[in-house]
Amino acid sequence: GRASMPGSDFLCQFPNFPEANVLQKHVELKLPGDFRIGDDVICKVDQTNEHGRLAFGDCGRVIGRASMPGSDFLCQFPNFPEANVLQKHVELKLPGDFRIGDDVICKVDQTNEHGRLAFGDCGRVIGRASMPG
Repeated sequence: GRASMPGSDFLCQFPNFPEANVLQKHVELKLPGDFRIGDDVICKVDQTNEHGRLAFGDCGRVIGRASMPGSDFLCQFPNFPEANVLQKHVELKLPGDFRIGDDVICKVDQTNEHGRLAFGDCGRVIGRASMPG
């Protein structure tokens, strides 16, 4: 709905706040999966049509909601400026060339309220950091 508080951009409904006046910078568009606008992605398919060409391994960026029914979101790739994609056709590009599913070995000792890591522990990359930085 229309924002009812001066300085707000629009009105949102949340489970514990039925009419919240919000600024656009305080919310983000919810896309399928764990994808967000601005995420860097890696293409997992080969596809060519009249709008462009995607190749397995192409790096791109999520740029918005899908503009075609049946697609999950819109990405920009070097040879395909506006590609409507399914989330299963791309994967999140993580820092340091790591990929979801990679096996890793811990190089630090760390303990906090969530658990304990020891140098040499083996683990697996499961997604983006929940506490960036």
